[in-house]
Amino acid sequence: MSADFANQFPALDGYQTLNLTLGWAAGDWAVKARVINALDEHYSGFAAVAYNPATFSNDVGYYPAPERTYEVRLQWRMR
Repeated sequence: MSADFANQFPALDGYQTLNLTLGWAAGDWAVKARVINALDEHYSGFAAVAYNPATFSNDVGYYPAPERTYEVRLQWRMR
């Protein structure tokens, strides 16, 4: 956790994600499909502590990781 120099706040929970990749290539062409975070795990990989002047206390801000993401790549190799 960023800016928690005195370790006053609890550590972030651990997490695991499943990423899948499927690829095919023939000649100069290649295709790749990916699913990132296939199980749609909700987690935060980063958090920060900041002073809140409205409440005169420190607040923790969590930055959520991306949800399930799909990606397709088409590649052509020039010779």
